[in-house]
Amino acid sequence: MKSLKRQLILWLVSLLTIISILTAGLSFFLELEETNSLQDNQLRHIARSVDEGSQLAAMRARFLRENEQEQARDFVIQVWMNNLPVRTSRSGFNLPHALHAGFSTQQLSSANQASSWRAYTLFYPDRIVQVSQSEEVRLNIAIQAALRALPRRWASAALLRAIGKNGWTFCGTGQFSARASTPVRIEMRNCPICRDTAADQPVCDYYAGAFERLFRALIDPAAEVREISCHATGAEACVFEIAPSRPMQARTRHPAPDPAGPAPIRG
Repeated sequence: MKSLKRQLILWLVSLLTIISILTAGLSFFLELEETNSLQDNQLRHIARSVDEGSQLAAMRARFLRENEQEQARDFVIQVWMNNLPVRTSRSGFNLPHALHAGFSTQQLSSANQASSWRAYTLFYPDRIVQVSQSEEVRLNIAIQAALRALPRRWASAALLRAIGKNGWTFCGTGQFSARASTPVRIEMRNCPICRDTAADQPVCDYYAGAFERLFRALIDPAAEVREISCHATGAEACVFEIAPSRPMQARTRHPAPDPAGPAPIRG
C-alpha cells in the first residue's frame, strides 16, 4: 500500500512538473508573439502619421545626439516623392522600399555586412512612406519581454547559458561557470582583470556592473550584484552573487559601477 501511495505521489509530482514546464514555455512564446505584434503596431502607427517628410531633418539632428544604443533602437523613416531623392530620418540609410503595401522583411547591404529590417510601407498617389526597424533589435526587445514572463529561476538559467556560450568574449582564457540558484552564483577562474593583481578587497567592479545591468534589463529591474570573493585578494576564483528583489524598505541601494568602454558581453 505504501509503495502504491509513493508511486501515485511521484506520478502526481511529475505531472505537475510537466504542466509547469509547458505553461512556462507557452507563456514565453505568447509573450514573444505579443511583443512582436506590438512592435508591428508601432511601425504601422508611425507610418500613418508621417506626412511628406518635413519633420525628417529634425529627426536626423536628434539621431546625431543619441548614443550608440539609442541609435540602434530607433525606427527609420523614409519618404520617396515623385523623382526626388529619398528623404530619410537617418543619413546614409539606403533600404529599398517594398514593392507592395504593408509589412515586409527587407535586406540592407553595406560594405561590411548585411542586415534584416522589418518594414511597413504605405503607397500614396504622390509619395511612398516606409518605416523600418532592425530585426536584431526587435528580437532583443521581444526576448527581454518573454524572459520576464518566465519564473525567475528559469529565466536566469536561460540567460546564464547565453552568457556562458559567449564567455570567451569577456573572460578570455579564464573559465566561466554559473548556477541559477537563489541567489544566482557566477564564478570566474583566472579572471583577466585581476590575475596579476593583489588587493585587500575585490576589484572586479567592471564585471559586477556588467552582470547587474544584464540582469536588471532582462530578469529583474532591482537585481543586485556583489562580488563575494576575488582572485586579487587570494581567493581561488572571482565569485559574484546576484540577489533577487527585496522589499524597498529593506533594500540598501548601491548604484552599479559604470565601467569605461563598451559592455564586455554581447548577445
